[in-house]
Amino acid sequence: MQIIFDLFPVILFFIAFKLYDIYVATAVAIAASVVQVAI
Repeated sequence: MQIIFDLFPVILFFIAFKLYDIYVATAVAIAASVVQVAI
């Protein structure tokens, strides 16, 4: 379960990259990293 939590921003990055573009994917990765640090 810890490995999934650690890879959470990366997984969201690739999903956003496939659906949108690199700018949205980068913003999603940054936001997911902030949420991950806050938890």
